[in-house]
Amino acid sequence: GDVDLISLQYQPGGEEEALLDSFGVVQPEIGNFNDTAALIELCDRVITIDTSVAHLAGAMGRATSLLLAKGADWRWTHQTEEKSAWYPSLVAFRQAAERDWSHAIEGAVSEMKWGREGKARQASLSNNKARFD
Repeated sequence: GDVDLISLQYQPGGEEEALLDSFGVVQPEIGNFNDTAALIELCDRVITIDTSVAHLAGAMGRATSLLLAKGADWRWTHQTEEKSAWYPSLVAFRQAAERDWSHAIEGAVSEMKWGREGKARQASLSNNKARFD
């Protein structure tokens, strides 16, 4: 199905607004955390970096994919993919190499597309396909 991208960024700057516009990202006006929480409640999934939005979405129990830099805060553990100890609905995807977001983004997309169980099944199907090709 279709995907609508909604920015949860509080007061983005001019360049950021232009970039978000170029990708068709909806940019609602956000005045405070109540506004942010109301928007999160409307989302099927939140994909974020380590900001207050990650903690708010996690505390609300919303499905959340957290993209972490390789050297991100120790509180998120040091696995490349990890369920959060604090927020059961949040899965963190860490860079495998500095400045390379591909692993983290692929993990979040796979999580969104296949879910936890379906992701393992998809990997199994991909491995079998590669063996038979």
